[in-house]
Amino acid sequence: MSKKCVLSLVAVIGLAWSGMASAATTANFEVSATVLANCSIFATAIPFGSYDPYSASDVTQTGTVTVSCTKSTNADIALSHGANANGSTRRMTDGANFLTYELYTTAAHDSVWGDNVGTDTVSYSSSGIGDTTLTVYGLLPAGQDVVPGSYSDTVTATIIF
Repeated sequence: MSKKCVLSLVAVIGLAWSGMASAATTANFEVSATVLANCSIFATAIPFGSYDPYSASDVTQTGTVTVSCTKSTNADIALSHGANANGSTRRMTDGANFLTYELYTTAAHDSVWGDNVGTDTVSYSSSGIGDTTLTVYGLLPAGQDVVPGSYSDTVTATIIF
């Protein structure tokens, strides 16, 4: 076969191949996801420090609750009455004795922070990714007749969404 004939044959095969490559079939498919409402919560301790039962001054201290939720998620942040509560009275214990305290939503100590949704919880609406830090205002009333010791309590912070 001559060189010219081989080149012609290659050219014809090339044209036939390119014609086959231009034929195509398509298929569409859907991509989807479901975004779930989700929240996280973190709380810091409230260290009241030393307490003098003979002092005429209340002891105040703050802690924080940090929350983060999926954008446009509405939630309520609740604080339990603690592990040593007597009804709705928050109490720290040394194992045998109790020291009363309270937690508030304001620095004026005029709004108790509790766990009754819609009554004494804090409402929260997420505007997007990022943390929101809320201050917890603690008050240890003056004049409690208690024995010396180390008192503590465990409060649970919950986000309801």
